[in-house]
Amino acid sequence: MCSLNTCSCDFNDDFTTKFDEVQILDSELCKKCRIDKPEIILRKKDGYCKGCFLINLTHKFRAALGKSKIIHRGDTVLVGYCGRENSTALLHLIKSGLNEVANKKIIFNVVIFFIDDGSVEGYTVNERKQLLETITEQTKTFGFVGYTASLEESLCENGIPNIYPMDTPEVVIDENEVILNILNSLADDSAKEELLRRLRHRLLILAARKLKCNKIFVADGATNIAINILSDISLGRGAQLSPDIDFSDTRYLDVMLLRPMRDFTREEIIHYLNCNNLNALRSSKKSKTSTLTSIQALTNKFISQLDSQFHGTVSTVYRTGGKLLTELLACQSVEVNSLCALCNIPLDTKVTNDEMSALQATSFSAFLSSDNVDINNTKEKTNNLLNVKLEEEEQVSHSKKNNQNKHTDSNIINEKQCTCNNKECKKYMTQSLCLDDILKHLCYSCRLIFRSSDITKSIPVFVLNAIQTKLLSENRLN
Repeated sequence: MCSLNTCSCDFNDDFTTKFDEVQILDSELCKKCRIDKPEIILRKKDGYCKGCFLINLTHKFRAALGKSKIIHRGDTVLVGYCGRENSTALLHLIKSGLNEVANKKIIFNVVIFFIDDGSVEGYTVNERKQLLETITEQTKTFGFVGYTASLEESLCENGIPNIYPMDTPEVVIDENEVILNILNSLADDSAKEELLRRLRHRLLILAARKLKCNKIFVADGATNIAINILSDISLGRGAQLSPDIDFSDTRYLDVMLLRPMRDFTREEIIHYLNCNNLNALRSSKKSKTSTLTSIQALTNKFISQLDSQFHGTVSTVYRTGGKLLTELLACQSVEVNSLCALCNIPLDTKVTNDEMSALQATSFSAFLSSDNVDINNTKEKTNNLLNVKLEEEEQVSHSKKNNQNKHTDSNIINEKQCTCNNKECKKYMTQSLCLDDILKHLCYSCRLIFRSSDITKSIPVFVLNAIQTKLLSENRLN
């Protein structure tokens, strides 16, 4: 009997030779058409000619819109444009679709919207003006109508931001430092990044409403979504993944946010820009300090480096995240008072006495770590973890006294909550708030944004107004 080592059968040799020939053949011809030589290499092994590569990406973009059957003839779509690689590729894909023949032509109207976030990016006023002029020229080159607004407009209390056409001299570069002051009052860079993300999202929604757009396109690609999946889970937003990563975000009834480029990897987007001789007006956002200063930056570095060595990383995380659907978001009809006042996602903090949750454990640990703990009464406190409430810091009371003249009848956070349950109570009429009122109407992740900070300085005014409205509604119902 011949052994495996002494076998003289030349079958394995023939197989190896044929396999090598196939490998050489694949490297010399386009993987799609098998005719032209490859000009673009994806995942360091798949070669495509330029024509097949562009056809593939265009089909991927149009298929994402076609499969959803969400876009209808006559819809007006607001496209968020920031000047970076993803949004530049998105504009070119839309422009190419408008120039197609009749049976393939895109049938919706397009409005470009640019958020001027230079104040938080560290740009000077002159740099922000130059960037706006460059983006205006780019928008005209694509043949679209463009509008702009500063990021500070996301804090508007009436829900109607100041939006200007890009090509008019009436554009105002807002030099207000309100957002910078709010960000500086937060505890860490992870909280700052998360709040900025929520403010940009709110401004897109407000702009779409003012410009009468019922759909919004954002340029989130597969790499961005993979990063968001891991960072959201790390930030306590695991129960709310679907709206942040799915093709459609339907948290608002009147405006729908769509991600038509969610199947595009970062590598494909860069090659697409090079094939069409397009240049991004702004480089990809990078942390000015160490990459370890925020969870989002650390996740970005982790995904990017791992995917450069193992090319299935982004695809695996992205596909797995798309399969996650929590029971919290499966319900279509949610009461308004059961939504987070900041991110407008169903609250994940409401549990019964019979349930155990991470929020209970966190609250109880914070209670035990506080200075005002009576060890003799600790056993009684553990009988009802849901009623454990953290006492406000002395700074809140001190800040309230100093700002009493500035805030007379609204946006005041009182030390104690009124317990008279009288609908005519002056505290309800003046819409005053306490710390418990604020926390009750924020989801777990949004609570973490303002942890270890003076909530009177860090929480935006529009969030307080939303909470006041909810409390008044609850009082009337009671």
